[in-house]
Amino acid sequence: MSKKAAILLAEGFEEVEALTPADFFHRSGIEVKLLSIENQDMVSGSHDITVKAHAKLKDVMDEKFDVVIAPGGIPGAANLGESDLVIDFIRQKQEEGAIIGAICAAPACVLAQHGFLKTRSYTCNPGFVEMAEKMVGHDAKQERVVVDGSIVTSCAAGTAAEFTHKIIELLLGKQAADEVMKKNLFSFVS
Repeated sequence: MSKKAAILLAEGFEEVEALTPADFFHRSGIEVKLLSIENQDMVSGSHDITVKAHAKLKDVMDEKFDVVIAPGGIPGAANLGESDLVIDFIRQKQEEGAIIGAICAAPACVLAQHGFLKTRSYTCNPGFVEMAEKMVGHDAKQERVVVDGSIVTSCAAGTAAEFTHKIIELLLGKQAADEVMKKNLFSFVS
């Protein structure tokens, strides 16, 4: 059965943290939908790279997704965290069994802010650790990628490939995850 990923795009998203998962999911055979959280098809990243979304979030609320990704970026992560539609979508998909991935500022601005990390181990961008720890009530891990149940967190654009590798492993198995990374000469796989 094929897997399906939703990647949430808000104005100011971190391009590497959104497009690395999109690319490697696609290479792994996972269907990818870039979803604009606004009522627009074109979404500009934090470094002025504009991406055309496949759909608007409001139009796919009832679709099944196996993974939902919240990229960081400023103000992208904050924009995600301020959207009731985004939080409803993440809660709904988590209840349906989806993996929830957040990277960089998103673990703090999206997941911690809305209670998703209260009983979870997590990591985030060093600049957001203090904020996350205050909201969550326990320390962040000083690791590049942390998996706790169905939640995967990571810390920055430089960890986007490892973050994506771990999610592919959870969805398709270690061999499939390693294979796609080895084909692209990433050295962190065995």
